[in-house]
Amino acid sequence: NDRKVYIHALSCCGKAVTGWIARDAIQECREACGGHGYLKAAGFGTLRNNNDANCTYEGDNNVILQQTSNYLLNLLKKIQSGPTLDFEDHNSEVADIKLPMAYLVEYTDSHSITKIKHHQALFGENIPSCLKDIQFLQDMNEILKTKYVPSSPSSNVGLSDILNMYHWLVCFLLKKSQLKYQEEFSKSENAFVARLALKRFSKLIDEQDDPSIKSVLERLGKLYGLWSIDKHLAILYAGGYISGSVPNDVIKQNIITLCSVLKDEAVTLVDVFAPPDFILNSALGKSDGKLYKNLEDAIMNTPGALERPYWWKEVVENQEIPPMKSNL
Repeated sequence: NDRKVYIHALSCCGKAVTGWIARDAIQECREACGGHGYLKAAGFGTLRNNNDANCTYEGDNNVILQQTSNYLLNLLKKIQSGPTLDFEDHNSEVADIKLPMAYLVEYTDSHSITKIKHHQALFGENIPSCLKDIQFLQDMNEILKTKYVPSSPSSNVGLSDILNMYHWLVCFLLKKSQLKYQEEFSKSENAFVARLALKRFSKLIDEQDDPSIKSVLERLGKLYGLWSIDKHLAILYAGGYISGSVPNDVIKQNIITLCSVLKDEAVTLVDVFAPPDFILNSALGKSDGKLYKNLEDAIMNTPGALERPYWWKEVVENQEIPPMKSNL
């Protein structure tokens, strides 16, 4: 049951976030193609129209995100209430103390924490062990104490650094969401699914045997992670996770550098998952790369493209326009 509920919560926020990313990506691509982008033959209009309904069907994105909100808030409540512990070791500082797990982990020494972990092994944790993707929430209090401090403005941001940013961001927004502000609700889900996507992608990278593929995928993962985390910089500053101008400069400079490095790999990366030509149905996006020839063929083969429009007489004929009269 725990796994089923988790999958439901993940699919709710995943559907919303990926739908919005697809919507924004189509618009970015349309604008990047300039005047050619809004031609019917380019296919962007069709793509945008087809994807637009994705933000509503099977649950409006803003509505189904509330299901993920409820799941995360209930999970946080469970963590904070936690199982109570009762130790009989009178030499321990937590002997005969019954407190939530989160408090004991935060305020006890290493010897006592060892006992707590032993208790977890015997009686279970607040988060089921089958849900490894959200086990980090057990360490929420410790995560919220961390900060990101790059060594210099030219520091390289690794995938592990980005994942740590998202760990902190999810924990911070989740605690803020307890105040039941709808704005924090939506932000926490976006950060939650982005963190999970990066973690899974990082695992995929580690499984690659080819160093060249591994290198490209790592740069791609870092670019997505930094592009996404850049939207949350204000929250990272407000929560104290970062301070000063250096982290902001490092993140933005890494984004620019990664874009430059990945430029030569862009076509290959797109071809990896690009749909067949007959599905994409775009003169600009055909796999043969003959952009202008395909565009010309699309125009010349469109019925009525070389004919006068049906309303041409309305433009060229001189028609007497009656004088306008004031209604005052």
